[in-house]
Amino acid sequence: MESFGGVILVLVFIFHINFGYSKEKDQSPYIQLESWIKTTSSIQTNSDNYTKGTIKYFETIFCDESSTSIWAYKYVGPKHKKLTKLNADVMSIYLSPKVNANGFDYGLKSGVCLKLYDDSMSQIFGTLKNGQLEGRGTIYFINGTYIKANFFQGVINSAISYYKREIDEYEQGSDILTGLRVNNYFYEILQNNKAILIRENIEKDVIFLNSNISIKCIKDENYYDILMRCKEINIQKIETIENKQLIPIYQETNYEVFDFDIMRSSKTNIVNYAVVDFIYKLKHQPLSYFNKESIFTDLSLNNGVPIISDLRYLGEVETSTIYSCFNLFDGHNQTFKTSTRNLIGHATLKFISNDSGIAEIRGILKKRGIFHGNLKIILKNDTEIEAIAEDNYINGLVRTFKRVDNMDGKVYYGSEDVNFEIMGVEKYRMGKKTGPSYYFIPKSESLIFKRDETSDEKVYIPSALINSTLTTTCYQGKFIGNTLLEGILVSMTGFITEDKFIIPLFKPLQSESQSHNEPLVYPLLEDIVEHDLVYVNLSSVGGEGLFAKEDIPKGTIFAYYGGYRISIDEWEALSLTYPEYWIKIMEQNEIIYLPDELGMDTSRYKATLAHKINHSFENFNSYFKLTSHPKYKSMIPGVEALTFIPKGTEILCFYNDYFYESNPWFQDLWKQYYDDDEKNDHAIGLLGYGSTPGEPIKPMLSDIKLYKEFENYALTVLKLSAFV
Repeated sequence: MESFGGVILVLVFIFHINFGYSKEKDQSPYIQLESWIKTTSSIQTNSDNYTKGTIKYFETIFCDESSTSIWAYKYVGPKHKKLTKLNADVMSIYLSPKVNANGFDYGLKSGVCLKLYDDSMSQIFGTLKNGQLEGRGTIYFINGTYIKANFFQGVINSAISYYKREIDEYEQGSDILTGLRVNNYFYEILQNNKAILIRENIEKDVIFLNSNISIKCIKDENYYDILMRCKEINIQKIETIENKQLIPIYQETNYEVFDFDIMRSSKTNIVNYAVVDFIYKLKHQPLSYFNKESIFTDLSLNNGVPIISDLRYLGEVETSTIYSCFNLFDGHNQTFKTSTRNLIGHATLKFISNDSGIAEIRGILKKRGIFHGNLKIILKNDTEIEAIAEDNYINGLVRTFKRVDNMDGKVYYGSEDVNFEIMGVEKYRMGKKTGPSYYFIPKSESLIFKRDETSDEKVYIPSALINSTLTTTCYQGKFIGNTLLEGILVSMTGFITEDKFIIPLFKPLQSESQSHNEPLVYPLLEDIVEHDLVYVNLSSVGGEGLFAKEDIPKGTIFAYYGGYRISIDEWEALSLTYPEYWIKIMEQNEIIYLPDELGMDTSRYKATLAHKINHSFENFNSYFKLTSHPKYKSMIPGVEALTFIPKGTEILCFYNDYFYESNPWFQDLWKQYYDDDEKNDHAIGLLGYGSTPGEPIKPMLSDIKLYKEFENYALTVLKLSAFV
C-alpha cells in the first residue's frame, strides 16, 4: 500500500504512450524532471492503449443488488438523460457525509446506487460506460486533494496526476500540482522549496533533488519531513526508460551520512527532530492522543492526592446544591455549588470560597464525587488546566494554559482554546506529580525541561533548537523562574521513551558549574545560540556586521541584545553624547546599552552580538522583538528572522529610531533615503521633538567622533563641568 496526498493506491499498469517531451541539453536535472512532470500531467491520453489495472474506486449498481450500496449522493449531468447502471455522459457525482443531507437522494429516485471502494472520496467527475468510469476522470477527496487519470473499465490505466486546492488571502482558489505516479515511480513536487522527491515503490530509497543538491536517502514514515541516512549523489544524466518515463542516473559522491530536513532543504539531526516533534505534539495534539490507554498501567502504587475528597453536603440555594470538599489544587477545604444532582454525570463545580484559587472544575462523575475521563480546571488567574481523571485521580499528562489578550486588551473567542497560550506539560501518576515536565517560556519558543520532581536540576532548551534543530547546546543547572543562576553547558545527544513520554538526553560540555546570569561580569562567555548560528565579520555597509553561520529558517530567534540597563529618564539625563550601541525598550521603560569600548571590540565583549547588526531601510531580513533569555531576569530584545536567511548572508534590521534621537550616521542615511523634511511622521531635525518650550537647545555636532574628542578635552584638560 502507498499513501500519497491522502490517497491510498495500489496500481499495476503498463505505459505505452509517447508524452511528447523533449529535453534540452543545457537544462539541469531538476528543470528537466519538473518540465516533464508538468507536461505529462497535462496530456489527455486514450485509455484504450493501456492494459487493465486492478484497483477501482467505485461502480454503479442497482440498489437491490447489494446491502452495502450507497443511495445518498447527488448527480449532476445532462438534463435529458438519467444516470443508469450502463451509461452517462460527462457528469459529476457528489458524495454526502450524511445520509439525510438535503438533495443527496439520487439513488432513491433513480434506483441506481453506488458501491464505493474508497470512503475518502467526496466527488467523482467523468464519463460512465457500463456503470464504470471510462476515459479521462477526476476523483476528489475529503482532505482537499484530487487526482486526474485515464480510466478503463473503472480502473486507472495511465499516469496519475496529484493536485491540491489552495485558497489565498483574498479567498481565491488555485490548483497546485503536487505529484505524478508513473508505473511504480512516484514524483512528488515540494512547492515550498522547489524540489522533487522520487521514490520507486515504498520499500526503495528516495532521491531528493533541487537546483542546489541531490541526495539519496531512506524515508521514515514516522517523520514526514525528514529523510534519514542520506548521501550526496552526482546525477550524471536523466534517462528515458520504457513508456517515455524519466529517471535520474547517478553516482554516490562521498560517504558522509546525514539526516535531511526536506522542508528547509538542509541537513538536520534526527535525534533533535524527534524531540522537537514530540514538543510540537505536546502543544497541539489533544490529550486523548497521548492517553489512548492509561500512561501508567500499574495503578496500585497510589500515594497521590485525589481531585476532590472529604465531600460534605451543606444545603440548597435556589437551583444549586452547596458542598465543601478538600481539593488537589488548593490543598485545603473549599466550598462549591453545582446543579448536578447527587454529583453523578456531567458536572460543573463552581467554587465560591473567597480564598480558593479555583473558579470551576468540569468533568464527568461516574459515581458520587468520583471524576473519571476528561477534566478541565479553570483557575481565577485566567489559567486553565486540562487533564484526564482515573477513579478521581489525575493520571497521565496535564497541560496548563494561560489566557492571552490581544493588542487592544480584548479577548476574542474564535473557539474554546484559540486565545490560550500553553504554559506547561506535566506528568502525574495517580494524583502525584512525577515528572518529566516541559515549561514553555512566555513570549518565546524556548522552554525549560525538568527530568523529575526530586531534583532542582533543569535544562533550558533554546528556541533555535526547537525551530530549526540547528543547535544542540542547552543550559543545565539551577533556575529561579526562567533565570539561570548557575550551571553548565550541555548538548542534546539522544532520547529515551518512558511511558509514552519522550525524554531528551544530554551530555555535559563543561566539567565545572559556572555563573551564567551576569553577562557583563563574564563578557566573553558566548551565548549558546549565537555561537552556533552567527559570527561577526566586515560588513558591506561599513565597519563590522553580523552574518549567518548556518541557514536560518524564518521565525528563528538567533541573536540577543544585552548590556547595561538604565531607565529612559536616567538615559535622557546623561551627558550630550550617547554611546554608539543602545536600544530603547518602551514596554519596560528602559534602555539597554553597551559602552563603546565594549560594543566595538569582540575581544572585550561577546556575551551577546545583536548590537553588531547593521541597519537597512529596504533590505532588512530580521527584526527586534522582546523575548526572554536565561541570563537575564527581565526580557531583552531578541532578533527573529523575517524570512529564510541563507548561510553567509549579512543580518540586517530596520532601526525603528526617531531621527532626533538617533546617531549622526543614521541621520545622514535618513537624509539620503528620504528627500523631504518629513516622512512617516518622523521629522528631519529637531522640529517638534526632544525639547520643551523655553528649554535651551542643546548644542549639536554632526561628527560624533569629533564631539567625543572635544568632550574628553573639556573634562580632562580644561577641567570643565559636563553638560547636563
